[in-house]
Amino acid sequence: MESLIIRALSLNLVKGSIDEVAEKVHMTWVQPRVLSVEQVDHTTHAYFMQIFFFQIDRMRVRIGDWVKEVGETEKMMEEKARPILSH
Repeated sequence: MESLIIRALSLNLVKGSIDEVAEKVHMTWVQPRVLSVEQVDHTTHAYFMQIFFFQIDRMRVRIGDWVKEVGETEKMMEEKARPILSH
């Protein structure tokens, strides 16, 4: 990442400084760029697709966690009910 920032600085695409001790970059200016409507549409679409897939993945993990917790609860209830049902 640092080499990319150094390259952008050397090409005057951005202005700023790198604080190597704090591992931070301070940008004071970025070269403006004009995008066509198609480029904006493509960039926006790609961005929202990335967010969509991230959210789907998070939902998959949450559902997996929920299934595991339900299974553990079911097992615990069976164990607690065994003495009651055996009388």
